[in-house]
Amino acid sequence: YTSGLVQSGTVMIDNCPWEIVDPETLTGIAFYLDSTECISCDGIIADFESTTEYVTIEFTDLSVPSTNWSWDFGDGGTSLEQNPVHAYDGSGTYTVCLVASNPLCGDDEICKEITVETDQTGIEELDDQNIAVFPNPTTDQITFQSSIENEIKHVRISSLSGQVILIHNHIHSNTISINLQDLPQGIYIAEIETTDTLSVRKIIKQ
Repeated sequence: YTSGLVQSGTVMIDNCPWEIVDPETLTGIAFYLDSTECISCDGIIADFESTTEYVTIEFTDLSVPSTNWSWDFGDGGTSLEQNPVHAYDGSGTYTVCLVASNPLCGDDEICKEITVETDQTGIEELDDQNIAVFPNPTTDQITFQSSIENEIKHVRISSLSGQVILIHNHIHSNTISINLQDLPQGIYIAEIETTDTLSVRKIIKQ
Protein backbone atom coordinates (compact mmCIF):
# COMPACT_ATOMS: atom_id res chain seq x y z
CA TYR A 1 0.00 0.00 0.00
CA THR A 2 1.76 3.17 -1.23
CA SER A 3 -1.01 5.66 -1.99
CA GLY A 4 0.39 8.99 -0.82
CA LEU A 5 0.99 8.24 2.88
CA VAL A 6 3.61 10.69 4.13
CA GLN A 7 3.21 10.78 7.90
CA SER A 8 3.02 8.31 10.73
CA GLY A 9 -0.31 7.33 12.23
CA THR A 10 -3.07 4.76 11.96
CA VAL A 11 -4.64 3.97 8.60
CA MET A 12 -7.33 1.52 7.57
CA ILE A 13 -6.37 -1.09 4.98
CA ASP A 14 -8.97 -3.71 4.05
CA ASN A 15 -10.92 -2.70 7.16
CA CYS A 16 -7.97 -3.45 9.44
CA PRO A 17 -5.98 -0.82 11.36
CA TRP A 18 -2.27 -0.56 10.57
CA GLU A 19 0.12 1.72 12.42
CA ILE A 20 2.49 3.55 10.04
CA VAL A 21 5.74 4.01 11.93
CA ASP A 22 8.08 4.79 9.00
CA PRO A 23 6.55 7.22 6.47
CA GLU A 24 9.39 6.67 3.97
CA THR A 25 8.89 2.90 3.67
CA LEU A 26 5.26 2.90 4.84
CA THR A 27 5.99 0.04 7.23
CA GLY A 28 3.04 -1.22 9.24
CA ILE A 29 4.00 -3.30 12.28
CA ALA A 30 1.46 -2.71 15.02
CA PHE A 31 -1.17 -5.07 13.65
CA TYR A 32 -1.06 -8.34 11.76
CA LEU A 33 -3.43 -8.78 8.80
CA ASP A 34 -4.54 -12.24 7.71
CA SER A 35 -7.14 -13.26 5.14
CA THR A 36 -10.17 -12.83 7.39
CA GLU A 37 -9.41 -10.82 10.49
CA CYS A 38 -7.05 -8.39 12.21
CA ILE A 39 -4.95 -9.88 14.96
CA SER A 40 -3.53 -7.56 17.62
CA CYS A 41 0.20 -7.77 18.21
CA ASP A 42 0.21 -6.84 21.87
CA GLY A 43 1.87 -10.23 22.46
CA ILE A 44 1.41 -13.97 21.94
CA ILE A 45 0.25 -16.27 24.72
CA ALA A 46 1.11 -19.93 24.05
CA ASP A 47 -1.17 -22.58 25.50
CA PHE A 48 -2.51 -26.03 24.70
CA GLU A 49 -4.58 -28.88 26.08
CA SER A 50 -4.39 -32.62 25.48
CA THR A 51 -6.58 -35.70 25.55
CA THR A 52 -5.23 -39.19 26.12
CA GLU A 53 -6.20 -42.55 24.64
CA TYR A 54 -3.77 -45.23 25.85
CA VAL A 55 -0.36 -44.01 24.57
CA THR A 56 -1.85 -41.76 21.86
CA ILE A 57 -2.19 -38.08 22.78
CA GLU A 58 -4.23 -35.52 20.82
CA PHE A 59 -2.96 -31.97 21.33
CA THR A 60 -5.16 -28.91 20.81
CA ASP A 61 -3.57 -25.49 20.34
CA LEU A 62 -5.05 -22.69 22.44
CA SER A 63 -2.46 -20.03 21.57
CA VAL A 64 -3.43 -16.50 20.45
CA PRO A 65 -2.72 -14.88 18.07
CA SER A 66 -0.44 -17.50 16.47
CA THR A 67 0.10 -18.58 12.87
CA ASN A 68 3.03 -21.01 13.36
CA TRP A 69 3.56 -23.85 15.83
CA SER A 70 6.56 -25.93 16.85
CA TRP A 71 5.94 -28.93 19.12
CA ASP A 72 8.46 -31.02 21.09
CA PHE A 73 6.78 -34.11 22.54
CA GLY A 74 9.55 -34.92 25.02
CA ASP A 75 10.50 -38.26 23.47
CA GLY A 76 12.42 -36.99 20.44
CA GLY A 77 9.26 -36.47 18.37
CA THR A 78 8.35 -33.06 16.91
CA SER A 79 5.62 -31.50 14.78
CA LEU A 80 4.80 -28.24 13.01
CA GLU A 81 1.05 -28.92 12.86
CA GLN A 82 -1.36 -26.77 14.81
CA ASN A 83 -3.22 -29.69 16.43
CA PRO A 84 -1.02 -32.79 16.18
CA VAL A 85 -1.62 -36.35 17.35
CA HIS A 86 1.35 -38.22 18.80
CA ALA A 87 1.77 -41.87 19.80
CA TYR A 88 4.33 -42.64 22.51
CA ASP A 89 6.35 -45.84 22.64
CA GLY A 90 5.33 -46.60 26.21
CA SER A 91 4.25 -45.34 29.60
CA GLY A 92 6.00 -42.52 31.43
CA THR A 93 5.92 -38.81 32.17
CA TYR A 94 6.89 -36.58 29.23
CA THR A 95 7.52 -32.82 29.06
CA VAL A 96 5.72 -31.40 26.03
CA CYS A 97 6.69 -27.93 24.81
CA LEU A 98 4.93 -25.68 22.30
CA VAL A 99 6.45 -22.56 20.72
CA ALA A 100 3.68 -20.45 19.16
CA SER A 101 4.52 -17.51 16.90
CA ASN A 102 3.51 -15.26 14.03
CA PRO A 103 5.75 -13.11 11.83
CA LEU A 104 4.88 -9.75 13.38
CA CYS A 105 4.03 -10.54 16.99
CA GLY A 106 7.01 -12.63 18.09
CA ASP A 107 6.73 -15.94 19.92
CA ASP A 108 5.95 -17.56 23.25
CA GLU A 109 6.70 -20.98 24.71
CA ILE A 110 4.84 -23.17 27.17
CA CYS A 111 5.79 -26.60 28.53
CA LYS A 112 3.55 -29.07 30.33
CA GLU A 113 4.09 -32.54 31.77
CA ILE A 114 1.79 -35.33 30.58
CA THR A 115 1.55 -38.85 31.96
CA VAL A 116 1.09 -41.81 29.63
CA GLU A 117 -0.05 -45.17 30.97
CA THR A 118 -0.12 -48.42 29.03
CA ASP A 119 -2.89 -50.14 30.96
CA GLN A 120 -5.81 -47.89 30.04
CA THR A 121 -7.42 -50.06 27.37
CA GLY A 122 -8.52 -52.89 29.61
CA ILE A 123 -7.58 -55.29 26.82
CA GLU A 124 -5.54 -58.29 27.88
CA GLU A 125 -2.92 -59.37 25.41
CA LEU A 126 -2.56 -63.06 24.63
CA ASP A 127 1.14 -63.10 23.91
CA ASP A 128 2.16 -66.24 22.07
CA GLN A 129 5.95 -66.30 22.30
CA ASN A 130 6.04 -68.03 18.92
CA ILE A 131 4.59 -64.91 17.23
CA ALA A 132 6.91 -61.98 16.50
CA VAL A 133 5.41 -58.56 15.72
CA PHE A 134 7.73 -55.90 14.31
CA PRO A 135 8.41 -53.04 14.09
CA ASN A 136 6.07 -52.01 16.89
CA PRO A 137 5.53 -49.03 17.02
CA THR A 138 5.43 -48.59 13.24
CA THR A 139 4.93 -45.71 10.83
CA ASP A 140 3.82 -47.76 7.81
CA GLN A 141 4.30 -51.53 7.57
CA ILE A 142 4.02 -54.16 10.29
CA THR A 143 5.12 -57.79 10.04
CA PHE A 144 3.76 -60.87 11.83
CA GLN A 145 6.03 -63.90 11.92
CA SER A 146 5.37 -67.33 13.40
CA SER A 147 7.51 -70.41 14.02
CA ILE A 148 8.13 -72.75 11.12
CA GLU A 149 5.73 -75.43 12.36
CA ASN A 150 2.93 -72.99 13.18
CA GLU A 151 1.56 -71.23 10.08
CA ILE A 152 -0.40 -67.99 10.28
CA LYS A 153 -3.94 -68.53 8.99
CA HIS A 154 -5.78 -65.25 9.66
CA VAL A 155 -4.93 -61.73 10.87
CA ARG A 156 -7.57 -59.22 11.96
CA ILE A 157 -6.79 -55.64 13.00
CA SER A 158 -9.37 -53.65 14.96
CA SER A 159 -9.66 -50.27 16.64
CA LEU A 160 -9.85 -50.00 20.42
CA SER A 161 -13.62 -49.58 20.09
CA GLY A 162 -13.84 -52.97 18.36
CA GLN A 163 -14.32 -51.78 14.78
CA VAL A 164 -12.63 -54.16 12.36
CA ILE A 165 -10.17 -52.22 10.19
CA LEU A 166 -8.35 -54.92 8.19
CA ILE A 167 -8.80 -58.66 7.66
CA HIS A 168 -6.36 -61.03 5.95
CA ASN A 169 -7.66 -64.59 5.58
CA HIS A 170 -6.25 -67.87 4.25
CA ILE A 171 -2.65 -66.76 4.60
CA HIS A 172 -1.01 -70.15 5.28
CA SER A 173 2.45 -68.70 5.65
CA ASN A 174 4.90 -68.11 8.46
CA THR A 175 5.22 -64.40 7.63
CA ILE A 176 2.85 -61.65 6.54
CA SER A 177 3.52 -57.91 6.22
CA ILE A 178 0.58 -55.49 6.30
CA ASN A 179 0.64 -51.87 5.16
CA LEU A 180 -0.78 -49.52 7.82
CA GLN A 181 0.34 -46.30 6.15
CA ASP A 182 -3.21 -45.03 5.57
CA LEU A 183 -4.35 -45.63 9.16
CA PRO A 184 -4.44 -42.67 11.59
CA GLN A 185 -1.96 -42.62 14.44
CA GLY A 186 -3.17 -44.60 17.41
CA ILE A 187 -3.42 -47.97 19.09
CA TYR A 188 -4.90 -51.01 17.34
CA ILE A 189 -5.56 -54.60 18.32
CA ALA A 190 -4.21 -57.41 16.15
CA GLU A 191 -5.59 -60.93 16.41
CA ILE A 192 -3.26 -63.49 14.84
CA GLU A 193 -4.67 -66.97 14.38
CA THR A 194 -2.18 -69.72 13.64
CA THR A 195 -2.54 -73.45 13.17
CA ASP A 196 -2.52 -74.03 16.94
CA THR A 197 -2.97 -70.72 18.76
CA LEU A 198 -4.63 -67.31 18.87
CA SER A 199 -2.44 -64.34 19.75
CA VAL A 200 -3.86 -60.89 20.63
CA ARG A 201 -1.38 -58.03 20.43
CA LYS A 202 -1.53 -54.25 20.76
CA ILE A 203 0.15 -52.41 17.90
CA ILE A 204 1.03 -48.73 17.78
CA LYS A 205 0.77 -46.70 14.57
CA GLN A 206 2.84 -43.51 14.70
